[in-house]
Amino acid sequence: MTRLGKAEWWLCDGEKIDTELRIRQRTMFAETLKKIPMSLTCFRLNYIREPPRRRSYQPESIIPSGESGDILSRSFFSFTQRNGLDDFYLEASVDSTILWPCEKEADANWPSLRVFHIELNDVLPSGEWVDVRDFDRFGRITSWVTDEHPESEIPGEEYFFEFPSTYDQSIIDKFAFAAGKCLARMLKVNELNVFHHGHSDVGLAFNTTDQAQSWPVLELVGSPDAPEPSEETLEVWKEAVKSHGLEWRINITDDLNGVYYFY
Repeated sequence: MTRLGKAEWWLCDGEKIDTELRIRQRTMFAETLKKIPMSLTCFRLNYIREPPRRRSYQPESIIPSGESGDILSRSFFSFTQRNGLDDFYLEASVDSTILWPCEKEADANWPSLRVFHIELNDVLPSGEWVDVRDFDRFGRITSWVTDEHPESEIPGEEYFFEFPSTYDQSIIDKFAFAAGKCLARMLKVNELNVFHHGHSDVGLAFNTTDQAQSWPVLELVGSPDAPEPSEETLEVWKEAVKSHGLEWRINITDDLNGVYYFY
């Protein structure tokens, strides 16, 4: 398959009991990425990690012990730097090391990537939920829907349980910071998106397709709350935008009807 130009996968991680099995499966898939021919120009993967039905449950981490981050995320960090890869679309449970690891990466660069699109699952590899209880608006309301009769003995699957939610600002800021760091090394990028559509909506989008140069180059969108990027994250993004020779124009909003790129 030396002429393979496009790869699309639809996978599901529905394992709810054996955490070690989940880790082995993700590690094996990470190793598979190295075997994909260099002729590939477009990669698309839906690798859905099914969340627990009971949202008050804290899932176990699927990051191997002794590792500083998720192996699959780190593998994608390397994979997306292939010369010749133009488009990368991913919907999965990944952490921010897919964009930029904790340690310095002096040689990292994305020589050909034009579209980098990530959609985050409800639960990160660490077991953290992207969505959290929205106490500010709903106080100590316990739930919207609950069934007190257990339907399963699997932890987290006993019954359906959810509650009013917003998203974890610190998690999104971590992704935004990492995205800004890698953007400065993406020579040809037109779109860089990190979205989450769960019990709340949030995302960042970098886009250079506006020929009139009146739209923002960076958009940070959230509902029910607007994102609150840290000063450190904004500085990283300002430097990244400057490295592309673009004017600093940013849109931060909680109005989903007033967005330019978020979908």
